[in-house]
Amino acid sequence: MALYYKIAMLICAGQVFLLALVINNSLMKRTGFPLILNQEILELPLGITVFFFNILVIFAVKNLYFSSKEAEQNKIDRLKMEQLEKQYELHRQHKHDFKNHLNVIAGLARKNDHERLLDYLSNYINHLEKDIPAFKTGLKEMDILLYAKSAEAHSKGVEF
Repeated sequence: MALYYKIAMLICAGQVFLLALVINNSLMKRTGFPLILNQEILELPLGITVFFFNILVIFAVKNLYFSSKEAEQNKIDRLKMEQLEKQYELHRQHKHDFKNHLNVIAGLARKNDHERLLDYLSNYINHLEKDIPAFKTGLKEMDILLYAKSAEAHSKGVEF
């Protein structure tokens, strides 16, 4: 993208220089001052060159627009990828935690300690309902993002 900026700047600078030269020469001709370009034949090629520089500027600006749009899309894709990686880590952590909860539940069930088992399950269900809210915005990506941020805030002790 930096190359497009440099090309556009060079084209614009050349265009401005040539345009100033043509306009200045035209004004000097009208007022009777000595001409910068002594030959009027050079004015036509300079005018045509300025016209083509205008066309080149249009293409350079178009390329700048598309390359900046592509760079913005790449940035969004990179942020999505980072968020997916965080989601994967969060999923792994929850899977690990869930496995531990199941081990505790299985251990309490093997001991036939039904009262502690029911208390543990009740506390775990309350924990799921209160501490990790479910989001239903209508956009799956937004729900996941809000859930991730909520879980991250909860893990840091921040109210969300």
